[in-house]
Amino acid sequence: MLDTAKLLRLSREAKQTISLNRNFRQKPADWRKTVYVNLDVQLGLLADQLGWFKGWQNMPAMAINATTINNYVQTLNLFLWIAQVEQWTHLVVLEESELTKLAKMPKRDLNAHYLGIKSMLWNCYLQGDQASFKHAWHSIIKFGLVELALKQDFLQQAFEEQINALVTD
Repeated sequence: MLDTAKLLRLSREAKQTISLNRNFRQKPADWRKTVYVNLDVQLGLLADQLGWFKGWQNMPAMAINATTINNYVQTLNLFLWIAQVEQWTHLVVLEESELTKLAKMPKRDLNAHYLGIKSMLWNCYLQGDQASFKHAWHSIIKFGLVELALKQDFLQQAFEEQINALVTD
């Protein structure tokens, strides 16, 4: 099972370790901007790597590989950093029943899914909209479970491995 409370704890610890070990400090307002920009860029990288919107370029079918997993996990971590910056951590902890419900949702048009997440994140940034963040978080989790067909246990392990690598670099 995907333990979102544990993901949040690991993400928080990684952020603290990185800040201390790399002497990376920013004012809270600057850190907030930095995290939103990072998430925006990371979502773009994920979309570009998957290439579903590049039909005119004769792209092969969406391939899930190590790069995809890496990009997706980084995206999840940046969502968790936003939850920390905005003090919305209570919105990211999902119960097993919520995860099951998200995993059973039908596949969506990927362009609409992507643009919806981006729109909700702008609402978070510009208007401090918690409801948009919660919906965006559910959408990105659903994206991994449904559109990418990743298993919860696999995601948990991939996240933990990536966080461990991040703090030991």
